[in-house]
Amino acid sequence: MSRIQFQTIYTAETANPHMTDATYHSVLPSLELAPYIRCFWGSEEDFDPGSSAIYGNTLIVPDTCFDLMLVKDNEKGSYRMIFVGMSSAYSIDQWREDERKMSLFAIRFPFWAMHLIGNFHCKDTMDQILPAEEFFPAISQLCEQIFDQPAFIGRVRLAEQYIEKMIDDRKLNAPFLNGVELMLKQKGNVTLEDLSRYSGYSHRQIQRIFREVTGASPKQMADLVRYQSLWQEMLQSGGLNYQDLVHKYGYTDQSHMISVFKKYHSMTPREALKSILK
Repeated sequence: MSRIQFQTIYTAETANPHMTDATYHSVLPSLELAPYIRCFWGSEEDFDPGSSAIYGNTLIVPDTCFDLMLVKDNEKGSYRMIFVGMSSAYSIDQWREDERKMSLFAIRFPFWAMHLIGNFHCKDTMDQILPAEEFFPAISQLCEQIFDQPAFIGRVRLAEQYIEKMIDDRKLNAPFLNGVELMLKQKGNVTLEDLSRYSGYSHRQIQRIFREVTGASPKQMADLVRYQSLWQEMLQSGGLNYQDLVHKYGYTDQSHMISVFKKYHSMTPREALKSILK
């Protein structure tokens, strides 16, 4: 069993975790891979992004995850394989106008796991969309195998076998994981000084380690974790008590919390909850 089990206290969420249809499906990994993979997601049927209720103008919020995305254009018979770094702000999903009959399969990785998968670091990946071939060996072969498999669960099994071979727990970065542990326990309400003291490393060392492993500074990472932790609690409770949340998450006041949330989510907390209850 993995020595990291952060997924038991923190579960990254999208802007609408309840959305699903034949063109968008999400599957959790096996118990063995749960520390390293947030989920597998993609389409069970071909879809036209321009006319899809899910893929057309979809709000993408910072979920503190990385994504490996495999895309097949069924009209052209071509593939795209991309690696998406963590996002620092919200965006709207965009597809090319000539992409009409598409298939998609993706793997979402929590931010603490990427340094244990493959032979790369994520120093310059924040807000970047990069060629997957630079990060994942034999990804073209996996891509073809994935789309040759008609059943989504069959695709998941192929992807699990591929990622399982890439995991190397010998590369565990203790000061980074110690910092992550504190950050998640404190729901992102931590300072660089807190992380330095808890990990036993200098400010400069902690900053360097976080940038190499996640592409984000410790402050950026803490802010994203705080936003995500707040969003996760809102989804679980289905309601809002601003006074309690401001205190719990260390915001200056209600206006501060709303402003920060809107920066990452494009709307206020109340509007965000209302949008998924339509």
